[in-house]
Order: sequence, then structure tokens, then C-alpha cells
Amino acid sequence: MTCNIAMTAHNLLDLAQRTAQRLARLPQDVDDITQTALLKLVAKPQYWFAALHSPAYVHATVHTACTDYYRKENRQRLLFDRCAVFDSCVSEPVYQSYTPQQQICLDKLSVEHRQALELLAQGLSYKQIADRTKVSAGTVRSRIFYARRQMKKLLAQSK
Repeated sequence: MTCNIAMTAHNLLDLAQRTAQRLARLPQDVDDITQTALLKLVAKPQYWFAALHSPAYVHATVHTACTDYYRKENRQRLLFDRCAVFDSCVSEPVYQSYTPQQQICLDKLSVEHRQALELLAQGLSYKQIADRTKVSAGTVRSRIFYARRQMKKLLAQSK
């Protein structure tokens, strides 16, 4: 029985890795995506059971992990490109090579909106930002949405 479980786990790992290799944009991302997918699969017994009995479930889980991985990577890249990075210890923002127009627009955002963008740029999830700022995840999503909208509007007006 133990040999069967070990063999099944090995087959599951192999299937997850092959799926991640097909879906990953870069070869160095395969291990991260595979690890994330396997952590999701072993999180609950019903997920593990479904994975053992359905290769399609494993593929779907790896696909979701891959999508989440690249969404997070893209979100971080976009925020670092478009928004300021703030030093959480200092009340004044610390900018990384932004035009004067962008800096002026960022200064016009409310403290809550800048804080939400700062934490999102650091790679935190909405829930993690909500926990740190002591507000709901919905409020965090709202602040980020309105901060982005305000930035677009201010940048368009300044041109």
C-alpha cells in the first residue's frame, strides 16, 4: 500500500511538472508553478482524492496556479511601471525615476489610495493588504480601482 501511494504521488508530481512545462512562459518558472499547484492539491483530502482520480483536475489546478503566478507577476510589473514606490517608514513617498507629471499626480492621491497601491506593488494580495490596513478586502479593491482611475484621469489632464 505504501509503495502504491509513493508511486501515485510520484506520478502526480510528474503530471504536474509536465503540465507546468507546457504552460510556463519561462523554464525557470516551472518549479514555482508546480510547487504552488501541489500545495493546492494537498491542502485538503478531497483535492488530493480528486487529483489521484482525475488527470484533468491536476491539469486544471496547474493551469490555475500558472495563471495566478503570471497575474501576480504582471500586476507587480505594471504597478512598478505606473505607480510610485513608497517607504512605509517615512510619511513622504520615495519615487523611482518618475516624470514630474507622474509625481504631481501621485501626490494628489489620498493617503489610503497611495497606501493600497504601495502594498499591492510590494506583491501583497488584497486579503493581506486588508489585514494590514484593518479594512475589508472589498474596500482594498475599491481603493485600488479608484486610485488607478484617478491616476489615469490626472495624467490625461496634465498632458
